Amino acid sequence: MKETYRKYFGVKTGGIDLLKSLKNLPLGNLEKFRTSIENQPKTGRIFFMGNGGSFDNARLLAQLCRKNDIQSKTPGDSDDYINVAIEKGYAAIYANGLDIDKVGAGDILVGISGSGNSENIVEALEFAKAAGAEVFCMGGRDGGKMRLVCGDDNSMIAKNESMECIEDLHVYMMLIVLRAIKENAQIADMINLFAEKTAQFANEPNIDAITKIGKGILSTIRNNRYLFVLGLGNGANHFRADMGRGASNLMPIRGIAAPEFFTQNSAQATANDDGLDFILADGLVKYNPNEKDFAVLCELENNPAIYAHCKEILDESGTPYVTVGPNKELDLSMFQEDDMQFAMAMVGHASGDIIRRTLLEEFEVRELNEKVEIPKFQKKLGVKETLKVEADFKAKGIISENEVLTFCYGKVYAVDKSNTKLERVYY
Repeated sequence: MKETYRKYFGVKTGGIDLLKSLKNLPLGNLEKFRTSIENQPKTGRIFFMGNGGSFDNARLLAQLCRKNDIQSKTPGDSDDYINVAIEKGYAAIYANGLDIDKVGAGDILVGISGSGNSENIVEALEFAKAAGAEVFCMGGRDGGKMRLVCGDDNSMIAKNESMECIEDLHVYMMLIVLRAIKENAQIADMINLFAEKTAQFANEPNIDAITKIGKGILSTIRNNRYLFVLGLGNGANHFRADMGRGASNLMPIRGIAAPEFFTQNSAQATANDDGLDFILADGLVKYNPNEKDFAVLCELENNPAIYAHCKEILDESGTPYVTVGPNKELDLSMFQEDDMQFAMAMVGHASGDIIRRTLLEEFEVRELNEKVEIPKFQKKLGVKETLKVEADFKAKGIISENEVLTFCYGKVYAVDKSNTKLERVYY
């Protein structure tokens, strides 16, 4: 696993090679994006939008812009997204938000999608473009439908096949542009700067610490236990959410159980009733951690007491953990303070990609060419429907008796369950 992490970051060739893709970012497109931001009127806003990990990226990029005195947000109010999806369909959530925000001339809209084909992103880009806003996209691979809406000059495409790496590169793009604006520097120089920082980050002690994290997460899958990602920022949330979905979404197993420790409501209640220092510990203790769990402490905020209480719980219960932050076991001190949330998410991305590849090999996952009828607007089947299709495929010899079906992004896969003792699940 250690060698695979080296190859992910690109300090050793033959893998995902984040460093190579970073150095090959589309220079001219980033320059155009920078110019649009610098020429934007003071009343102009930048809207970012994405799904899943790309939504976390959207929120992070908006936050970074605000810290640089640039008006920025995600469209509408995220509290309304589910209600809009139920009433109008999921594809409408961002266009509806942009309508409420009165998007128009002087505004910039940035769609973020690795595939470039997310319907809600494409619809929102078309809506904003018709309203007079300038539209850009951060994509991957061929750019998908987003690229057709935005045009080649306004499409910032990350050249990599790993979805996790693509998400890393999207944040790098914004960090590079913002740093170039702030320091009146060239985009090319900022690309080189972040390449140097990334190479420094992927040093041997850090690779050792990240490998420990990867192995710890795999152990929680095999033990049907918990991964605790303890942190308050966007980076920790992105890490936790990615573990709960993307790292094992092709396997018909429970996957990684990475719980949230607080909601906005409970955090405010705990801060009010007990004090801010207990926000994480109050949630952690409810899961009765033990030696079969694993924890990542994302110590990026300047409040050591929050994490000291968590360490007391973990030490007492014998739960193994890795600390992440400036001068911690996994050291992020080579990055500026505002960049550390991104670095935290990057660790999660590397782990997610590597864990998924490990499981794909273990379960001998293979994509099937057969068409499966799936209800409109859905991308998988329920338990009874899955078992019915599975029995039909076995009767026709399409899959073996040792194989079961699983769904991902609307595609159907055969998975060999004979090499594992893990219980099969459907959701």
